[in-house]
Order: sequence, then C-alpha cells, then structure tokens
Amino acid sequence: MDRSNTYTYFAFISYKHDGKDAEFANDLQKTLGEFKLPVSIIDKEPGLKDGVKPVFVDITELGGHPTLSPAIKKALRESRFLIVICSPRSAKSEWVNKEIQYFVKLKRIKRIIPFIIEGCPNSKDENVECCTPTMKELMGEQDLLGISVNELGFDVAVVKVVSRMFKVRFSSLWNIYEKEREKRQRELKEQNDRLMIAQSRFVAEKAISMVEEDSYLARLLALEVLPKDLENPDRPYTVEAERALRQSVIHNSTILYENGIDIKSAVFSPDQTCVLALFGDNTARLWNLRTGELMMVCDECEKGVIGADYINDGACFYSVSIDGVVRVRDLIKGNEIKALHIHTHILSYAFDLDGTRFAYIPISMDGKIYIREFETGKTLIISDSHSLHHGFVFFSPDGNRVISASDDCSIRIWNTRTGEELKVLVGHDNLVKSAVFSPDGSRIVSASDDCTVRIWDARSGEELKVLTGHDKRVKSAVFSPDGSRIVSASDDSTIRIWDVETGKELKTFLGHCGGVFSAVFSQDGKNIVSVSEDKTIRVWDAMENCTLRYMNGLMSLININISPDGSHLVSYQWYNHCLTLSLWDVIGGEKINVWKGHCSKNTPDILESVVAFAPDGTSVVAAAGDTIAIWNSITGKNIKVLEGNILFVTSVSYSLDGTKIIASQMCTSLNNNAIHIWDAKTGKKLKSLVGHGFYGTNSAVFSHDGNRVVSASYDGTVCIWDAKSGKKIKVLNVDVGCYSACFSPDGRFVVAAATDRKIYLWEKTGKKSNVLQNAFLGKGNNSVFSPDGAFMVYMSYDCSVRVLNVEEGKDVIVFAPLSNVNVLYASFTKNGRSIYSVYADGSIRFWDFPPLQELIDQTRKRFKGRPLTIEERKQYYLE
Repeated sequence: MDRSNTYTYFAFISYKHDGKDAEFANDLQKTLGEFKLPVSIIDKEPGLKDGVKPVFVDITELGGHPTLSPAIKKALRESRFLIVICSPRSAKSEWVNKEIQYFVKLKRIKRIIPFIIEGCPNSKDENVECCTPTMKELMGEQDLLGISVNELGFDVAVVKVVSRMFKVRFSSLWNIYEKEREKRQRELKEQNDRLMIAQSRFVAEKAISMVEEDSYLARLLALEVLPKDLENPDRPYTVEAERALRQSVIHNSTILYENGIDIKSAVFSPDQTCVLALFGDNTARLWNLRTGELMMVCDECEKGVIGADYINDGACFYSVSIDGVVRVRDLIKGNEIKALHIHTHILSYAFDLDGTRFAYIPISMDGKIYIREFETGKTLIISDSHSLHHGFVFFSPDGNRVISASDDCSIRIWNTRTGEELKVLVGHDNLVKSAVFSPDGSRIVSASDDCTVRIWDARSGEELKVLTGHDKRVKSAVFSPDGSRIVSASDDSTIRIWDVETGKELKTFLGHCGGVFSAVFSQDGKNIVSVSEDKTIRVWDAMENCTLRYMNGLMSLININISPDGSHLVSYQWYNHCLTLSLWDVIGGEKINVWKGHCSKNTPDILESVVAFAPDGTSVVAAAGDTIAIWNSITGKNIKVLEGNILFVTSVSYSLDGTKIIASQMCTSLNNNAIHIWDAKTGKKLKSLVGHGFYGTNSAVFSHDGNRVVSASYDGTVCIWDAKSGKKIKVLNVDVGCYSACFSPDGRFVVAAATDRKIYLWEKTGKKSNVLQNAFLGKGNNSVFSPDGAFMVYMSYDCSVRVLNVEEGKDVIVFAPLSNVNVLYASFTKNGRSIYSVYADGSIRFWDFPPLQELIDQTRKRFKGRPLTIEERKQYYLE
C-alpha cells in the first residue's frame, strides 16, 4: 500500500445526488466507519485503529457543487480510494464521470472500486447500464471488477470493499464483521430493552395506582407493556406489568364516563351488556360494557328530565320529566315511541315490574300517592298520612304493594288495589332517602340520612338488621337480584356490599371522589353501576375475587391441613389428652367425618398436635402426645402406629411419593432434637437426624425428589440433610429462630419463615436470594411453591395473601386482607392454577391464578374492540 502520501480521507464516495444513490452513499460511509479491522491490519496501519474513516461524501462534508470545484479536487487528491456508487442514474452523471477521470489522472486506477447498487455494467440497454463512459473503459482495459450489492447483499458487498482495500482474505474479514454486527445489534437491543423496561415499569406503576378506581384502563395499560407472546416476546417482560394485569383483573372496576356533566342515574340493560345513563344536560346515553363504546346518544329528552330506565325486554327505555311527561323511546335510535302526560310536576316516581303501571308523588306535596295505569290512564289515589316533602315510592315485585318513604323518618307500605295503609316502619331518626323491596317481596331495605341501612320484614314491619359503616348520609340501598346482598351508596364516597342474613359488610368500594348518588346491581348480580357527584359513572365487580367456602364450626380451630387436591380439609384438636380429627368437604363446606384419635395419659393437653395428608389424600398422619399414627381419611380407621416413643412433635409430613413419613420434635433429654424418618407402609423407623442442638426443631420436610430434608430450628439455623445417610449437607444461618422451611419443586431454592417476621430465600448454593418483610408461612406446608417453582405464595402480617415471582423477587399479586381476619394457611393447588387460603373466621377462599399467557390472551380478546385512545397513549408516554 502506498504510504508516500498523507491522506486526509481514507476513501471518496462518488455518486449521483439522487435519493436512492445518496442513501446508499451515506449507509456505506457509516458502515465503513463502524467496521472494526483486525489487529494484523491495525498494527501495519496505526491510523486505522478507529476503523475505515474518515470517508468523504461531498453532500455531508462540503456540500453539493455543480462543478468539480477546487474543494472537490482537493478531497479527491487527499483520498486513498475512490468508491463509485454505480447505477443507471450515476452512469448518466457527467460529474461522477469527471470525478473518476480526475482520480485516474492521479494515477490511482487500481484504487477505484465500483460499488454496483442497480443495473449492469457494459449493457447495451442505456436504461440498465450502471457505469459512466470512463468507468466502462477502465473495466475493459484495466480489468476493474465491480462489487454488486444485488448479487451479494449490502453487508457482504461492504466487506468485499474492505477486503479489496487491504488485500485481506474475505472470509477473515467476514467473521470479524459478523461478530461486530451481532455485538452492535445486541447492544442496540439491550439499549432498546432498557428503554422499554423503564417504560413498562412507569406505565405499570400508573396502572397499579388506578386499579381500585378504574381497573378497565389499568388492564389496557398493562396489556400495552406486556409481551403479546411470552415465548416470542416483542418487548421485555417485567414483573410490574404482570402485577398490574393480575391486580386489575381481580379488582375489575371501570370508569365508564367522565366528562364534567352532572349524571342523574345509571342502570344496566336487562341482558347486562350495556349501561344506560341520564345526564343533567337532558341527554340519555348508552355504552357497551365490554368495549366501553358509546352506542347511542339521545339528545331529544325533554327539559327537566328526572329519570330514565329500561322497560319490558330492554328494547325500549322510558324517560320521566319533572313536568309530568313519561316518554317511551327506542333504545338504539332514541326516537320517541309513545308518551304519557300526567299534567302535574313530579317529585318521585316508579314503574311496576311489567311496566304497565306508574306510581308518582307530585311536587305539589298534597300528601297523596298516585298510581296510574299506563295504557288506560286509570288512576288510584292513595291519601298518605305522612309528609312527602322528599318522597320516595317503589313497587313490590308482584305489584300489589307500594312503599313510600319521606322526611318524617317513616316508611309506609300500601295496597295498590285498595289504597289501604298496611304497615308503618319506624326506626330511622333522620330523612329516609330510599326504600325498596327484596326480589321475593319478603323484605325491605331502606337508606337514610342517619348514616344507616336498615332491613325490615315486609309483612310484619319488624326491623331485622341495622347496617352501620357509612359515616355520612346514605343515598340509596338496593338488593341483589337473588336477595342475598345489599349495595348501598353514600355521601362518604363509598359503595358497600352487605350480607342480608348476617348484616356483615362484605366489601367496600373506594374510587369516587364525591358523594355517591346511587348504586345498583346487574341482573346476574356480578356487577354494580354507580353515579356520583364527581360526575363519573363507574362499573364495579360485585363478586368476591375468589370462590368462598365457610366451614361451620371451623372458626374456633387453628390446626388444619388441606388435601393436595384441595377437596378436603382435616381439622384437629388436642383435648383432654386425646386427639379429635374432623374431615370437611371443602366444596360443600360440610363436615363429613369425625373420629377420635389416639390418647396419651402421660402428657399435658397443651401439647401441639400436627397432622398431614398423604399425597394421594387417602390417609392422614397425625401426631399427638407420645404417638404418631396413620388414619384412613374417609373411614377414620387407624391403619398404623409408627414405632418408637416420640414426644413434643412439632411437624409431620409425607414424602412426595408417599413412601416415607418425617417428623420433627422439640428438645428432650432423650432425643437431642432428633428428626425421625419412617417407612409409611410398615411404620418402621428408618433414620434419625441429630444436630440442631438444644433449642428445638420446629419443622422438617422432604425435598420433592425425596433425597434431601430441610429443617428449621429456634437455634437460628436451617439445615439441609441427606435423607438416606442422615448426614448434614449444609447449614444456612438466620441468626433468629425459624418456624418452618421447605424446598422449591426443582430444589433450586430453600425458603424459611423466622421469628423476626421475615421470610428468607436461599439459592441451592446457599447464597441468600431474598428477604420478605412482615411475612410468614404455614408450618409444614410444602406447597408454598407453584408446581413449576416460578412462584411462591406467602402470608403477610397485614392479613393479606401474596404471590412472589421467585426469580424476580417481587410480588405479582396481592389478595387484599379481610377486615382484621387473620390468615392461617395459604398454598397452591396441585395444578398451580389456584391458591387457597384459610382464615380464622372459618372461611376458605380459592383464588384464581391462571398462567400469564392465558390471562394476556383472555384480556386481549375481551378488549379487542377497545384500544387505548391517542390521548391516553400520549398521557402515559406510549406515543
């Protein structure tokens, strides 16, 4: 290579200043500049340590010139190589030809490299010819070979150019180029992934913050930052995005409308697919619940309209104006079908169930209730004996009775055929805002400014329950379609669900930032729609976020264990020196068997008793006093007593294959905190593991393959043992007492719960992986991990149940605590698709935990017709 001259540019790129040619010239300049040369070339050419650069492209270096200006000539003189972008366009360019001629005059013919991007050299067709006249001569006389992008591809062609410049084997350079290209692509992907991860976490945080008030939008945002396909992700997975989706799915609340207009009422359609709302601007609007799409706007409602609702099968809706006009309209088109003129101003009204009669209280406050037949116009006048200044009226389901409620704090029941007053309900000490019948007509629920909701016997008038919890005026209260629940709305901005039989508050909805006017159930009782003075319509999931079972008589018990398939539960009590076991059907919630276990006269009845199901659920092993025995879980028959006298047993469990039983015990002078292993079939003791010291062994369980044992002790250690030899393999130090420990299914992790209210996770190597604050596990529970080991369920001292992504070390879902009810036990079901938790109030809750991909697909399908709006995308920086 000629080193006699000092070159400013490594190469000069000559091209036609056309869009495509210019694009190739710039790409070639950039790629050459980024090319990493091998050390063998850099050692010979120290100036090339930063790559093949600088490369001159006149449009970027000196600007375009119509002639070969002195500057262009100077650049050509100071360039070691001339690369000509060859195409039918450059072939016709006199300036490209002149640049080649000038380079030839510099006697650098061998350093001219034709870079063919389009067309063919030496073609008889001028529209295909890619070489200038001078270039054609050189290719003929000097045997100058072109490098064709069309034949080789851009990347290979670039490496061919470098290979020709340095006279280096193409294969050697290509290997270097591929490695560098892969490195650049990897770095670019990593940079892009970091940006997307930051975006995902930001959006997920916003989604999580709005879960309780608008899980609809939260789900859309979570979907936006989760991969569509987890196996072939289009963006990086983040645990925060998964949590946002899972949390929003279990909360399921939606802001359906928010536009600064007063809202008077909102109801579900009979088929539960839509919500109809009446606005203060005298419009009625209809939304599709699944997609959130606005389906109809009726702007022809009369002024002063005070209410709107569905009629008959839901094909029509009616609107009632303050001046006494009732109009029936087509639901989709909004046009008027018929009208009824009352000829008086209306304070309150109600239709009967079949829509044939209309009851109303006139605004004139004449102390009367009017019931008018819709078709005939026939009217029954009820002379009321209480004030109706703030009257409310409502039909019974059979239409034979009507309720009136008013500011004299009373509720009255009337016969709709005779006008006779049937009952007076007295108990509220302030304005009664609403009173409605239950679906079967047997009860009445009322809401009052005295901040209470009251349940009454509709026949006797007896007050059955007083529901307290709202701290401001209660505006409305209605029954669920099955009559088992009540939903109330209050000025305290909350909506509350109550159990009718017990009067217990089941759920409180927070989200409205103003008083709530009304809240009503959908026909299936699964959802609630509410309207508020904050000018929003919200839709809420009215159901528990889980399958709920109550075990009558379980409340007083704290010692329980659940079968591996989650179908049965065994509870046990150590009473009067004897163990009593009860078997429960979890699905039916009924006790199906009780049997008396073994007794011990020589031990006090304060000893802890422990029990565990066999993996197949057909038997249980129970320890109490000085005996460990196996029982048939269905018949209660004693199958086997394990050999050896054992005292102070703290845990007992089966190996996963059901062939062995392991038990731990507290310190005695005889056993030195031994851990014992038996053959489950014969009852013969196989091995004793000794070594925890004086403080006691609180739990011991097998690994999933049965080859190891992990134990936890008050001595501040977690020990891992070889199950066959009984030798201690590893000691994990916690420095505080440990209640329990277990392995993950793949044996990769060990988890332990300690007396400092923390859960500790270690990797297989003994390296501490994570510490969970304010958390605990159920003792002897070997199902805290999902079957694949990816997740772990644990309990918090705030009474919540949480699921941890073990790899990421972060929660993916938090199942909200019950009102100060302690959670005793939580575990995955055998298939990993559900989590069950047992509470001190005797309830068992089964929570859905579907695979993430399934959840993504289901949610995308549901919201297919409702993408994020441009405004929403901009608001959350997705555009």
